[in-house]
Amino acid sequence: MIRLSLSTVGKSILCFLILEGHVCNSQNLKPKSEPKHISKQISLMYENDQKYRGFLAFGVTSKEKLDSLNKLPRKLIYKYTLGLDRNLIEKDTALQKLSLKQTKIDSCNAIYLKNLIIEFGWPLEEKLSSKLTTVLYHMNDSWIREMYPILLIEVKSDKMNPLTLANLYDKFLLRNNQPELYHTLLLLGKDGKIAKSLPKDIEATNKARIEIGLKPLKLK
Repeated sequence: MIRLSLSTVGKSILCFLILEGHVCNSQNLKPKSEPKHISKQISLMYENDQKYRGFLAFGVTSKEKLDSLNKLPRKLIYKYTLGLDRNLIEKDTALQKLSLKQTKIDSCNAIYLKNLIIEFGWPLEEKLSSKLTTVLYHMNDSWIREMYPILLIEVKSDKMNPLTLANLYDKFLLRNNQPELYHTLLLLGKDGKIAKSLPKDIEATNKARIEIGLKPLKLK
């Protein structure tokens, strides 16, 4: 694999985004070269990733309301979110503003995450990997399409969890009306029960799964 230095990645391309009152660009988002700083920067990226997501997920703008909802048992949280109006953000001006802020944060995180992976690869430390996985799942389709080959190399180098990549890519394919490649997702049927069947081309699926270190699916 050819590792591109950050001096060549986006050197001449600035991505200006107004974020929380300041300008962030692709150059000041590049990871610092000292590995000791990577942990802090990944943690900051994770914190920013989660900054407004709870409010948007629950459809609330009050911190007190959000805290009270987060204390509920998981079953009640699931029931609450299931009953929310899917168009709530479009109808609520305050939520729209939070959504816009989160989108800008995600755009900045996308630049940083791309540069970090190209320069340093996927982190081996479990806590950092977990935080980065959360951020990764919020990348847009164009980012996933571009970075999938690089992430595939990280998996084959035993740096990245193969299931993380498989889930990410299967979701990407389904959003684009294509069948799953790795067949990792559990889908709900119309009756609310898990509806999971074997892929039509199980040989192709198993070849892809074995390639990244996942166990092949078994015929029933």
